[in-house]
Amino acid sequence: TITVTQGDPITVTGTYQPLTAGGAVSTGSMACGTAGNLIILTNISANNIVISDTGTIMLNTNRTLGQYDTLTLLSDGTNCLELAFNDN
Repeated sequence: TITVTQGDPITVTGTYQPLTAGGAVSTGSMACGTAGNLIILTNISANNIVISDTGTIMLNTNRTLGQYDTLTLLSDGTNCLELAFNDN
C-alpha cells in the first residue's frame, strides 16, 4: 500500500496498487513503469484521493477516488493512460 501525500508523486510497485491517505489529497505525478504495464489504483482509505489529468497522467478528467473506487491505467513507457474508472 502506498500512502499518498499532497502533491507527491506515486511510484507504482505492482499491477494492483492499493492507495491510502491521512486526509483529502491530490497528486498530478505518477511513475507507471515500462510500456505495457497495467496499473489498477484502488483507494482503500476513507479519505478522497484526487488524481489530476496533468503531465504524464492522461485521464478523461481529474479523477476523485473515494473509498474502494478504482482507476485502471496502461503505461506507454512515458505516460499513464486511462483505461477505466469505477466509482464504487
